Amino acid sequence: KANSGKEILSIPDTVTKINHDALKYGNKFTSIYIGAGITDISEIPYNLSSLEEINVSPDNSNYSSIDGVLYNKDVTELIKYPEGKTTDSFIIPDSVSEISNSFSSESLSSITELHIGENFKNFNYHFEIYEMPLERITVSSGNSSFTAKDNILYTSDMTKIIRVGVRNADKFEVDENISSISSGAFNNCTIGNLIVYNTDCSLYSLGGEINSISGYSGSTAHRYVTNNTIPFT
Repeated sequence: KANSGKEILSIPDTVTKINHDALKYGNKFTSIYIGAGITDISEIPYNLSSLEEINVSPDNSNYSSIDGVLYNKDVTELIKYPEGKTTDSFIIPDSVSEISNSFSSESLSSITELHIGENFKNFNYHFEIYEMPLERITVSSGNSSFTAKDNILYTSDMTKIIRVGVRNADKFEVDENISSISSGAFNNCTIGNLIVYNTDCSLYSLGGEINSISGYSGSTAHRYVTNNTIPFT
């Protein structure tokens, strides 16, 4: 049905399962409402590019939704982030430990602010943090896997840079305690000069636009610029 310009698919409480082919040609829908009876939605397709929100009946005992995103009932698993959802911020709830379904490139490319909840442990191919044009990154204080400082995401021991949320900087200093930088950590960033103090810091496909790198002669940073034709200063 149409409502305020939205095409809404409302699944009745009597329906218990959504087969994959049922939504094969459902690209026109901008909103899906899941009734109380649904027990299996594992085959929901990936190609619903117009889908902006998924809402769930509060009486459903298997699924729930927050801000249009689909979770299991106890919100420990993110099941589906709508392909057409283009909000600029996303909060991973504290209870979520797993993301089991892929985000679309369109959805990821709109997220500039990310908050990582307390129980989230691992980024994987379902959730490509490197595709987000991030400007703000925060982490719940109780998270044992990650921490953030000055919009930079680190492992909890602050020895690895996972993602940089600084879009533009004349100078970016990598402290001596940093032993590695994730591939793609600087995607969507423009850095005038990257200064690497650890001579053995692991660097590979940093991403973004880095105009020059500074470090010690013979260091991993020195070898990186040799292989990537970046000026070494």
